[in-house]
Amino acid sequence: MGLGRYLAVTPLVWAAFCNLALAGDVLKTNGFLTCLDDADIKVERLDISFDRSTNRITFDVAGSSSKEQEVTASLVVNAYGQRFTQEFDPCDEKTKVDQLCPVPARSFAAKDSVTIPSDFIVPARSFAAKDSGYKYLPISLVKSPPLAFAIPDLQAEATLELKARDNDKPLACIQSVVGNGKTLESPAVSYAAAGIAGAALALTGVSAAMAGGAPGAASTGPSFGDVLGWFHTMAMNGMLSVNYPPVYRSFTKNFGFSTGLIPWFQMQSTIDDFRNRTGGNLTHSNVAFLRNATLIFGDNTNSKQPAKRALGSIFNLLPLAVRDVEVTENTSPSDDKNEDGINHVVSRFKAYAEQLSIPEANTFMTVLLVFAIIVAGIAVAHPGNLGS
Repeated sequence: MGLGRYLAVTPLVWAAFCNLALAGDVLKTNGFLTCLDDADIKVERLDISFDRSTNRITFDVAGSSSKEQEVTASLVVNAYGQRFTQEFDPCDEKTKVDQLCPVPARSFAAKDSVTIPSDFIVPARSFAAKDSGYKYLPISLVKSPPLAFAIPDLQAEATLELKARDNDKPLACIQSVVGNGKTLESPAVSYAAAGIAGAALALTGVSAAMAGGAPGAASTGPSFGDVLGWFHTMAMNGMLSVNYPPVYRSFTKNFGFSTGLIPWFQMQSTIDDFRNRTGGNLTHSNVAFLRNATLIFGDNTNSKQPAKRALGSIFNLLPLAVRDVEVTENTSPSDDKNEDGINHVVSRFKAYAEQLSIPEANTFMTVLLVFAIIVAGIAVAHPGNLGS
């Protein structure tokens, strides 16, 4: 049994890691949230990405200010118990940004893509061990830690705070997470698992037929029940109210099909329509909402993962970009909806189901319909087995 389960799991692991190999060497912000009520400076759009293969930083920022004022910026990155802080003064001659010195009393937008020189030198104190004896390191050594681009489902948070230059009064606060595009949630794993379950079902059927002609004959293993039971256990683990690492949380989502939770958008839309017509409450409980919401887990984490060391390198390089930034005025900075307000706090079974874009109120009907489809398929394939 142990060897059989090993052989069944191996293709799933390979499928997950093959999916990681296809992702690019890019770190990118994933939305943002405001962390200051009644802020004088409002940010409507914030997108920053770094491509390691080309050494390019691309950013797109838009916002508005209620009054003209000089500001300073502070970036704080927290990841895995480590903290990185970077100060930035847009009015300093070395890092001056005309559009932000002072911040105008109107809407503004800035968008550009800048190539970072490979020989640029940055202080190593933010990355090297304390008292290591190294004062400066080439950016090629510290800007792109391989693990930041290789490990899936990284977890960290970046906070950008703007303060008044004269009295340090908080004017704006933005929180964001950054991901490298790699995750252990992969359709390839679900397809491989379904294929393994199907093969186990066929072998179980053959074994049962052979055993019928030879009573007492040994059956093959693992059986279909063993395989599906293991997949079911993996899915059930992800439904528990346990503070799992994001990488494991993502991996368990690949086995949701074994419980009947299949993320079929058309089915969920039909169920939502049925609930709406029968008086159901679709507020924050419909598939369209879940596809655009940021899920916040009960353990104060979410599913968007950044990388601390690579982030530190990127934002240390931002002063290089500000001199060449293309800044434009915009009376309507952005039509994009701020993600603040569509955060959705989830936990336990609700968290697992809604990660698959299945509203909690739709789960019973989803499982029922999937079961009905399977029964109908069996009835069509073997009509002679139906009762008289």
